[in-house]
Amino acid sequence: VKMLTAKGLLSARPRQGTVVQPTSSWNLFDTDVLRWLLERQFSIELLKQFSQLRVAIEPEAASLAARFASVQSLRQINEGLER
Repeated sequence: VKMLTAKGLLSARPRQGTVVQPTSSWNLFDTDVLRWLLERQFSIELLKQFSQLRVAIEPEAASLAARFASVQSLRQINEGLER
């Protein structure tokens, strides 16, 4: 129950009991929650939202990684690009 509460799936309070929270309050950055959602039902809309998030975040993340990388890390980035 503690784990599911930490992931935003449940609310557990004395005298109120345990309540399943609406999906809008679930932690969608948690890998377990994401896996459970995708196992429960395949959702084109969910995959579309993930893709939009990746398009928004990944170019900046890659830029920062390259800008602040060590020489060894840059070598690994280049090896990855070559593969």
